[in-house]
Amino acid sequence: MRKLGFWSPLCCLHPAETKIYEKEQKFLKVHGCIKEKVSDESPKNVSNQKSENDLQQFVSVMQVAQSFFQPALPTQSPPTVKNVNYRRPAAPRKIPQIFSGCFKCGDVSHFRFNNAANCQELIDFIDDEITSRLQSGAVTLLRKVGEVQPPYIVSPITIEPTKPRLCINLMYLNSFMKDTPFNLDTLVDVPKTVRKGSFLTKLDDKSGYDNVFVTESSRHLLGFDWGGYFFCCNTLPFGWENSAFIYHTLNLQGISFLRRKSSSCLLYIDDRLLEEFHGYLPNDLDNPIMKSHIALRYAVRLFISDGYFLNIDKSSFLPKQSLTFLGDEPSRNLSKSDASISKRTWWFLQYLFGPHKLDMFSIDSNTMLDEDGKSLPHFTPFPTPFSSGVDGFAQKYELGERY
Repeated sequence: MRKLGFWSPLCCLHPAETKIYEKEQKFLKVHGCIKEKVSDESPKNVSNQKSENDLQQFVSVMQVAQSFFQPALPTQSPPTVKNVNYRRPAAPRKIPQIFSGCFKCGDVSHFRFNNAANCQELIDFIDDEITSRLQSGAVTLLRKVGEVQPPYIVSPITIEPTKPRLCINLMYLNSFMKDTPFNLDTLVDVPKTVRKGSFLTKLDDKSGYDNVFVTESSRHLLGFDWGGYFFCCNTLPFGWENSAFIYHTLNLQGISFLRRKSSSCLLYIDDRLLEEFHGYLPNDLDNPIMKSHIALRYAVRLFISDGYFLNIDKSSFLPKQSLTFLGDEPSRNLSKSDASISKRTWWFLQYLFGPHKLDMFSIDSNTMLDEDGKSLPHFTPFPTPFSSGVDGFAQKYELGERY
């Protein structure tokens, strides 16, 4: 029994088990499964015969143990499954929708929209703009229409006439984007930041959105066509809903650093208003003009090292106590009457295009309601006592009037 390893104490623990084992050994001996030792065999043959006997004894004990413990084991039968369709698709996972778009469009390889009608009036301007962006790397020329697979979304291009500015109408793409609201420094923040009698300077970026590239996997969503060729944007397009949020957030990093270095400044997307340096200076440099020069020099070095390109024409490097903050003042300098839209025109537009929002950088949130009773955010269609519905920096405010 000592040759049976851990089976010895297992099978000989109970007298009944010991009796079963003795009967098994007697049965094997009678039928010649266990042979007696022969004295005249060589030591080598004796060793081989001993190993074979031990193996046979182990196999026999295994059979006895299985027959002994089999009734105690639980019965295991395969489950009965009927009429199960294993090819049935899984139930779709419900994802909370945070956009207004809809994916129920079928198997479509790409979406293509026609350009706006006002593009025919400014063909030379569009050619020059696209050529300039091709040279700067902001736009990539794919190939001629019909010779290459079009981008997934071919959006229409349009012209903003007041500047003018070439824009891509990404209304379809924006319907699948998450809203990213953010706060801008308005006229209310100027008295909190700028001290009375301070000298000011300003910095404006050259083609601000072209300073930020988009990933290559996203560029097929920013396609457009012009002159029989397909193009795609490599940088943030003017017309994408999240472009202003991304660019303003990136600019805030440099503004926050300047504020920690005792330089007061305001940011309006790509326009920066700089005040004097309020840190420690020697007596020979402690004057308002020199403080403003120090703040300007420090800011210029910071933003150039970060990769921004400054617009020399729209920036003001000479310290002044009165200046225009925004660089594109002519396109924003609107009166209250210019910003208003008649009620008849507004309802007609809503009837054609449905409820939509127009961000005109209004100060308050006095909005009109759509047909469902919901307010249209960030837009004031009619003059109100609090704002004119346009950029607050472009308005003329009087000291005796409350806004």
